[in-house]
Amino acid sequence: RLFGQAVGRRNTAQRRALGLRYVPEQRLGHAAVAGMTLSDNALLTDISLQASRLLNVVKASECAAQIVQRFGVRAAISAQLETLSGGNLQKFIVGREVLPAPRVLLLDQPTSGVDAGSAAAIRNELIALRAAGCAIVIVSEELDELYQLADRVMVMAGGRLSPSREPQQIDTAEMGRWMAGFWPGNDQQSASAEHAA
Repeated sequence: RLFGQAVGRRNTAQRRALGLRYVPEQRLGHAAVAGMTLSDNALLTDISLQASRLLNVVKASECAAQIVQRFGVRAAISAQLETLSGGNLQKFIVGREVLPAPRVLLLDQPTSGVDAGSAAAIRNELIALRAAGCAIVIVSEELDELYQLADRVMVMAGGRLSPSREPQQIDTAEMGRWMAGFWPGNDQQSASAEHAA
């Protein structure tokens, strides 16, 4: 459920209309399309850029220009997507999802494989978005990133989800144990460890 409404059977456009946005881990192919310009890629996830089933090219160009300016993407809006560096591509993708001011934003590995400057810019935007009231769910292997951004952290291990904790309540050593499935109350993992012994 999202804001009291069942979303399990809703399509992507309907979920987006409720304010849900998503940044997948794989940039090319899942989040953006190679062989298309930045302007073209701005159209992919924003229904408002379509007018009567026709693509609104002017609005798409304006949207792409806003993303480039606000997020410091070093490319022209007419540039082919595959010519961008990893950091610039990720800033564009995150910017495209952040610009409409979502109510909920899901991100999978948001700074993986990008340069330090781009990673910092992305994290700063996420902090500002969180401060504006957006609920953000981040999947990340970067513990420092989680400690910087998260209000609560949880670990998925062996198909099970750990309890949630505030980052300051769990240090990296304990986090490592949780990543191996050893957290209080995870009886299945405890039983497996006893059996192995």
